Amino acid sequence: MPRYDDVADDSQLASSSRRTVRAPHPAEDPPAEAWVAITTTVPASVRRQVQVACAVHGVKLKDAVTQALQAWLEANPPRLD
Repeated sequence: MPRYDDVADDSQLASSSRRTVRAPHPAEDPPAEAWVAITTTVPASVRRQVQVACAVHGVKLKDAVTQALQAWLEANPPRLD
């Protein structure tokens, strides 16, 4: 078990490269946009349905969620009034 002194302090955690993940995309000419984690909660039944749908269609969960959020944003653009 690590001692307290062995654990990284906050300044080391903030600069950690594990905070964002860069997803390569071979069809893009410019560099791929950095990916960031988001956390939310959904009903367990929705999670199960999404997991099954992703498995059936061979889609990664993060790609399905990204597509769903993009579709929602197109239908509901942010108002910058």
